[in-house]
Amino acid sequence: DHNHNQENTDIEPVFESDLILDDDGNIIGEIFSDKKASIFNSMLNSFYFFNDAYLRLELSLPYAAYGHITEIECSVDLKNAVSEEKVFENGELVSFSYSDGKSLTVRSIDYNEFNKDTYPVFSKENEKYVILSDRMYTDGYGDIKFVYKNNVANCPSAKYSLIPQELAFKYLRNFKNWEIYDSNMVVFGRHCVGIRGKESDEDFLFIVDSATGILLHYEIAENGIVTEYMNVKECKIDEGVTIFIEENSEEYIEEDK
Repeated sequence: DHNHNQENTDIEPVFESDLILDDDGNIIGEIFSDKKASIFNSMLNSFYFFNDAYLRLELSLPYAAYGHITEIECSVDLKNAVSEEKVFENGELVSFSYSDGKSLTVRSIDYNEFNKDTYPVFSKENEKYVILSDRMYTDGYGDIKFVYKNNVANCPSAKYSLIPQELAFKYLRNFKNWEIYDSNMVVFGRHCVGIRGKESDEDFLFIVDSATGILLHYEIAENGIVTEYMNVKECKIDEGVTIFIEENSEEYIEEDK
């Protein structure tokens, strides 16, 4: 777990819950009577609610060039800490990453050169549940501090969909700023919740998978113009995944170009 500062704003959410304990008395979850608290908590703790997933998503970020679209394919097996991710820019493969359960390797193409970085792998089993009321607090300087969980999906893009805790903290922490506009949506055959609201100068819309907290769609807009969006185009959750890790990274990229 790690902390992150945020400028203070009024926060009056309802965090009352019934704790879920395992046989040894450890807290492994919470049940909320407040629907907003339940959605907020599920987005912060999504990886506790699924074991494997395959996603294909489209992403457009504010700093991207006009019309520049990123497509991402990722497969994750949380139980074994194994993952694979491919990133395409306007249809061209520009990077990929994979975890073999021991280390996370990220390969990227920069001016026709292959770059390689290696990072530690995080395990779902090692992430202890932190109750919602302890996930954010005000420090002695009046700044809000958020407690983040590690990226146990071991995919760089997980923050946009699979583990959307950054988006949840930024846009949903103040329950007065958003509403549930549709609590009975069905996307990819799964029950979802649609929420919308306003944070500072940004309007936002999220579609959240009810069972897991995985984010299937979001839009951020300023003055009526969408500046950022993510849309999942294909989704399989807990249907089993096959992850193939190619040892020769250069050939892997060339074959996919």
